[in-house]
Order: sequence, then structure tokens, then C-alpha cells
Amino acid sequence: MVWPSILRFMQRYAFIANFNKEQEMVAQMFCDFILLNNTMLRKKPSFLGAVAIYCTNKILDKKPWNNDMVKSSGGIKEQELKPVANELFYYIKKLESSSLKTMFRKYECK
Repeated sequence: MVWPSILRFMQRYAFIANFNKEQEMVAQMFCDFILLNNTMLRKKPSFLGAVAIYCTNKILDKKPWNNDMVKSSGGIKEQELKPVANELFYYIKKLESSSLKTMFRKYECK
């Protein structure tokens, strides 16, 4: 039996959004950052997977969320994702100035 996780939902949404491997890796990075934030973990895994996809599209200057994604996610709208995505971006910015650099090293390019 498998418990639905943020990662599984993100992978499903990434498939629907036709992500390549690099885009999926960025979305996985956002999933990892979400798992570090206790207040975000109160939300449904399906919603948090959608936030990871939304944030990935946002930083890659793509259309963050479209009608296909709304339909595939069970009705999650961009207006619901935007404040949580901004909260995640703020959280990541705060982490940059903290001593917790391990997550950044995990995803840095060499």
C-alpha cells in the first residue's frame, strides 16, 4: 500500500505539464523545501505537489498554471496556489541567510 505523498502528486502533475527531467528536478527541489516548512505540511499533499509545479513554472518564466492543470488537480486554481508559492519563496529566501546550507548544496550545479 502506498501513502500519497507530495512527490507522487508532483510527478503526476509534471507528467501532465509535460516537464523534462531538469524541470522535474527543480520541482523536486521545491518539494524538499516544502518538507522543511512545518506550517506548509498542514496542507494536502496534492495541493503541495501543485505548489511545487506552480513555483517551477514561475521561476522558469512559463505559464504557471493553466486550465488543464486545474482540471487534472481536481480544481486547484492559480489564486489558491499564488499565496502559498509566495510563502515558499519567502521561506527559501530566509533559508539562504541561515546556517542550513545542506539543501542548497544538494541541488547546486557543478
